[in-house]
Amino acid sequence: MGAFLDWFFEFMTTMLKDGVLRIFTGIFWGVVQIFNIPAYISIFNSHSSGFSAIEWVLSIFAMIVIFLIWALLITLAVFGLRKYFRFRRSIVGNEDLLEELADMHRDVLRLTKEKERIMALKIGQTSISVDELNAILNPDEEGNASIEEAQAAGMARQAVASGGEGSGGFPRSATTSAISRAVRCTCTTRSAPSG
Repeated sequence: MGAFLDWFFEFMTTMLKDGVLRIFTGIFWGVVQIFNIPAYISIFNSHSSGFSAIEWVLSIFAMIVIFLIWALLITLAVFGLRKYFRFRRSIVGNEDLLEELADMHRDVLRLTKEKERIMALKIGQTSISVDELNAILNPDEEGNASIEEAQAAGMARQAVASGGEGSGGFPRSATTSAISRAVRCTCTTRSAPSG
């Protein structure tokens, strides 16, 4: 069992220390070597003594082009990382917005139910019949029914039921035009033939 443990320890050490560790140290030392400016200066000084005029121009041009290529690669890497992190942040932001939208949708449904309940209570307190309510909500095919006609019919029925608070059995708060509409609507609905 001791031989196996010795082998396994040496095997894992070789894999992790010499393999995986070299990956990260290699990347680090590779980046250091790319930006090893003193080494580049010493190489340039050792070879520049034999340069002719055209070789000086070409070497300076080559250094500028290589510097621009590295600057472009670094700029692209920075912009790529910024775009990636901004995209990741927007995905998280979108998830928050979707959760907020779902909460708002639940609130709208809850408020709609509450509104319908309140409207049912208010309709129950008024003297509008189911037929008049249907006339308000679902006008007939000709489009003749309107909210004003249904309200006028309800006012006329209230006036008849009140038994003469004002002149002619209409409430005192009713205007002349409202009374005439109520009477006209009541007369037309009574004289209309039932189909």
